[in-house]
Amino acid sequence: MWIWQQQGWPEFTFDAEALASLLRDVHFNQGQLLGKQAGLGSDIATLDTLLANIIYSSAI
Repeated sequence: MWIWQQQGWPEFTFDAEALASLLRDVHFNQGQLLGKQAGLGSDIATLDTLLANIIYSSAI
């Protein structure tokens, strides 16, 4: 089921405190990926694509 098919769309409510901890984890993992990307050199395109997918998925 897509987000726009959820009951109450688009007036969702959320717990900002609960999301803050999840967003910290995402930010940490993003930093880990960026650090690995910097050290890869020739495999940079693969990791760059993976990182772009994560960022664009988060935007949804």
